[in-house]
Amino acid sequence: MPVVMSLVGETVELVCPARGNPPVERTWRRGEMVLQSGGRVALIGQTLRIASAQESDTGLYNCTVSNLIDFTRSDSTLFQLIIQSKFL
Repeated sequence: MPVVMSLVGETVELVCPARGNPPVERTWRRGEMVLQSGGRVALIGQTLRIASAQESDTGLYNCTVSNLIDFTRSDSTLFQLIIQSKFL
């Protein structure tokens, strides 16, 4: 599991590379919650971007990749994100 560390206030990017034909669809989750673009969170292609990261963003993030041809198979990548205060 990739571990990504960052400081409060920085922009964090988690990348979930995958290709397929037809093109793949990605679903990003934090815990059981499906993430969508809005506020500080942006889903851009294969990247989950969190602007102005906060300690509350610390947690496990999951990217699931699937395509229209094979609904029974999907690949998943789990990330652990750790956001630390600038003052330790």
